Amino acid sequence: MHTAQHLLSAVLETKLNLPTLSWALTSYPTPSYVEVPRAMTSEEIALIQAEANNLVFEGRPVHV
Repeated sequence: MHTAQHLLSAVLETKLNLPTLSWALTSYPTPSYVEVPRAMTSEEIALIQAEANNLVFEGRPVHV
């Protein structure tokens, strides 16, 4: 989840110029979140989701 948050923040910054203001990884049933400075449109959400999925499916190595 932590690595996924970094990926999501990088895609948001790169594609939409939306910096991450804060984020939290929480336990069920509280949802995890990434806070950005404005609401996103449905189209922007779909774009970010598709881009993040593409990067995950590439199987890039992750270095900790």
